[in-house]
Amino acid sequence: MSVIIVWLALTILSFQNSVNGGITNIMSRGGITNVMSHGAKGDGVTDDAQAFQSAWEVVCKGGGTLLIPEVEESFLLNPTTFSGPCKARTVTVKVEGNVDAPTSKKGWTDENCRRWITIKEVNNLVIEGYGSFNGHGEKWWNMEKGHDLEAKDGEDDSDLEKQIKKEHKKKKHYGDNDDDDDEKGHITCGGRGQVPTNLAFFGCNHLRINYITSLHSPKNHFSISQCNDVEISNIKIKAPYNSPNTDGIDISHTVGVIIKDSHIATGDDCVELNTRSSDVNITNVDCGPGHGISIGSFKRKGADVQNVYVRECNFTGTKNGARIKTFSQSVGGYVRSITFEQITLKSVKHPIIINQDYQALATAGRGSDEQGGGGVKISDVKFIGFEGTCSSKDAIVLNCSSRGSGCTDIELRNIKIRGESGKESVRATCRNAHGYADSTTPKVTCLIGDDDDDHHHFDQLRNI
Repeated sequence: MSVIIVWLALTILSFQNSVNGGITNIMSRGGITNVMSHGAKGDGVTDDAQAFQSAWEVVCKGGGTLLIPEVEESFLLNPTTFSGPCKARTVTVKVEGNVDAPTSKKGWTDENCRRWITIKEVNNLVIEGYGSFNGHGEKWWNMEKGHDLEAKDGEDDSDLEKQIKKEHKKKKHYGDNDDDDDEKGHITCGGRGQVPTNLAFFGCNHLRINYITSLHSPKNHFSISQCNDVEISNIKIKAPYNSPNTDGIDISHTVGVIIKDSHIATGDDCVELNTRSSDVNITNVDCGPGHGISIGSFKRKGADVQNVYVRECNFTGTKNGARIKTFSQSVGGYVRSITFEQITLKSVKHPIIINQDYQALATAGRGSDEQGGGGVKISDVKFIGFEGTCSSKDAIVLNCSSRGSGCTDIELRNIKIRGESGKESVRATCRNAHGYADSTTPKVTCLIGDDDDDHHHFDQLRNI
């Protein structure tokens, strides 16, 4: 009898250990890993990079969610890299709090000046939440006299940005040590004055970025490279209109990108598509201030951008709307099968612009090819359904290379662009641009057409 009792007790104990062990394994595979549990302070002063790395190792191995919770202050994070490949099939980063970049030179080294937060070789990564990443670009920009961080006329200021500007005027930030900065209080870093990107992703396939906010990146806010199948939605990007080189989202060497339902206000391109970007869909993006949605500029060989569809986007107070820019010295490559459709414009300087001689353009519609021949071939580009106002006379600029074939198969349809008051005249200018225009204001009479058969073919396509 006693033997049976002992056997039952051991069986029950073994079962309980098995169950508890199973629960523990499930939590390690799919639970929540809070950075605070790994030593993060969240006081805005202490560097929490090591705690973030410790939490990352847990989710990278076992899966689940890395939680950056909301705190009263913020998480100060020195430049860091989160690396894969991960054993976990999916990794989620939940951003509820605010993360700050260091605002003094002591937080940076010459080796890490190009990127603040880097994530590489992590597949099936999801980054989501209503928190923010603040790069404190005001400590890097070193703007000329007469330029400050004030918002452009008509631009809304958030309470957070007002606080940032208040701190900037006092020249005091979290972790500041003015002895490490230049004589004007700006950070200098790297042998050639390098400036960091807020968030850089390399080799991250099946990437999802949702709802987060990127503030005041010293350079471009998001860099996406060698990442296939990317979806970015409902994000906010914010930087002053006069902040230099602060692109919103830069894409290169990437296939299959969706960018949608987002607001981008910055000092450079809202979205820029670079070398070997294809199958890109950009929908319902509010851009402004900024330099528009751009393809290019391809300083080197191998542009190879194709199958880009930009639809139902709004441009407000931007320097450009839909833009393609290439250097005449670029060697080879192509930009083709590009469509901008159903675009709304409000006070845009150049709503439609192709510039195949980007570096030499002094005034709209004029350029020089003395050192090159428009090496990137531009073809099959459509501008359809543009409506709104232009802040300059040059509503449409098609500045193609004077050498070779220029730009071919350019189509403009249902364009209604007027001056800001409705009284100013606007114009279209072209150079060696081949294609067709139909129902456009201003009238586009400068395109070089083909033979009558091709015109007839175009008429047939309109009626489909």
